[in-house]
Amino acid sequence: MTERTKKKVAYVFLAVLGMLGLGTWTFHKIEGWSWVDAFYFSASTLTTVGFGDLTPSTDVSKLLTVAFMFVGIAIVVYSLPLMGEYYIERRLKVQHHIEQSNFGKLIQAQKNHIRQSLEESTDDANPLPGPNHARHGRKKR
Repeated sequence: MTERTKKKVAYVFLAVLGMLGLGTWTFHKIEGWSWVDAFYFSASTLTTVGFGDLTPSTDVSKLLTVAFMFVGIAIVVYSLPLMGEYYIERRLKVQHHIEQSNFGKLIQAQKNHIRQSLEESTDDANPLPGPNHARHGRKKR
């Protein structure tokens, strides 16, 4: 995994946490909501869920909510492909380690065995060896 990807993930994670914290504090102060309600509203707004059970009541809080939506949702949307990239890089790294290990060699040997068995099969209707296959001592019907 590249250092660049790790740094980007860390920055985006901090940006999302920062937006949650800023939104929670802002709505707690402006709307007078409890910390839990303010956090809940911030999280549901950032994730675009927006249940509608809490709504801003003043013009100032409505305008701040719109700004919070545009900035926060942009950060969250930016983070999604970045998280995908991070996941894929980690997955490829793990896959590489497995392939290099004895377990990976065992898996490859099993794949080769299955591929060879399928290639040896002459029955087009049933490519997998079964009870009607010539290798099992019975004649094909």
